[in-house]
Amino acid sequence: MSTTVRLREPTKGDVPLLDAWNASLAFRGEFNDFGLPPRSAAEAAEKGFIDDQHGTLIVEADGTPVGTIDWRPASAPARRGLPVACTAHRPIRTQ
Repeated sequence: MSTTVRLREPTKGDVPLLDAWNASLAFRGEFNDFGLPPRSAAEAAEKGFIDDQHGTLIVEADGTPVGTIDWRPASAPARRGLPVACTAHRPIRTQ
């Protein structure tokens, strides 16, 4: 079986889905939030989901959203690079 996987920038229409995923500890896991409290994706939808400080992409499998990829700057000044969090919806994780 072949699956087409695509990464795309979220849209305003994705805000309810992103908010539901962000509110679910089962979806986001214990550590994929970088220690930040959950907040609505509506603000990011207004500003844009990708800028020079952070970003979010939706992962689609055969056109269905199945997860996200997020990145933020490292919190420690001596660290260089971007921590990346990849989160997959539970049904996809078991395949």
